[in-house]
Amino acid sequence: MTMQSSPSTTAENVKELQPYITVLTDHEKEKVKQIIQQFPSLNILDVDDEILTEVQLASLDLPSRVVDSLIRFRRNPNPYGTLLFRNLPTDPELPPLRKTVAFHRRNTPSSVNTVCFCS
Repeated sequence: MTMQSSPSTTAENVKELQPYITVLTDHEKEKVKQIIQQFPSLNILDVDDEILTEVQLASLDLPSRVVDSLIRFRRNPNPYGTLLFRNLPTDPELPPLRKTVAFHRRNTPSSVNTVCFCS
């Protein structure tokens, strides 16, 4: 017999996760985009100490609400290990689907977002 979550439990979970959701303003989104554009190319499968240092230094210019959310999450993570940022800059187009698992993404906002927000 499988137990399903009751609607109230789901609603409680959603309410509990609200502090872990940050919606960027258009101004904040533009600031993040400017940070990303500082980097001509980034292959997330081949990131060395030099690029990590550059990205971490650039992350000092992130909007204060983004930094605040990251700091609070590091100190008090939720049980799901999830932090959601909405309205981040997106890739202008998605890479083509490949039949193999390994692929390289270069010069994409989501690649820089990943390294910048996680460093």
